[in-house]
Amino acid sequence: MLPALFILEHTRHGPKKFLGFVIAVLFTARLPRGMVRAMIRQIAPQFFTTDMRVTLVYYSDKLGFDCVGTWQDPPVYAIVARDKQRIHFRWADAPTPNPEKYDDELLDAYVFVDDVEALYAEYAARGVAFTRSRDNTPWKSREFVVTDCDGRLVAFGTNSEQRISRGCQ
Repeated sequence: MLPALFILEHTRHGPKKFLGFVIAVLFTARLPRGMVRAMIRQIAPQFFTTDMRVTLVYYSDKLGFDCVGTWQDPPVYAIVARDKQRIHFRWADAPTPNPEKYDDELLDAYVFVDDVEALYAEYAARGVAFTRSRDNTPWKSREFVVTDCDGRLVAFGTNSEQRISRGCQ
């Protein structure tokens, strides 16, 4: 239950803002009393590849990532980074093909960027093949999709309203 003084203070900003706050409180994960919530600093996807060399060259030459490191010789694991964001790669046998993946555009990753136009121009200059060109979406984003050298669908986008709704319903 929220203290009355807190409710009065926050209702001064209007019922919509207060309702948004209440929804955020109701749908926020709760911790036992006295427990500190640890911050997740970054999430890095781990993609499987059948040819580490080809993958590292593609992500470097086409998508502008730098190789942070590789493990073993020949490499069975690698990390690339761009703008403090990392992607991990692990060597694995080829997966079972899923042709519907491309028809339904089942993305492997969505990368939020600050300037989708500039990144699109950079990738076009690098010769990246686009699966879907720049486009405005019904969810108020401007984005494009590439298929990487291993067949992964990776979308790059910018939220046109620069806001993301809070909470899940």
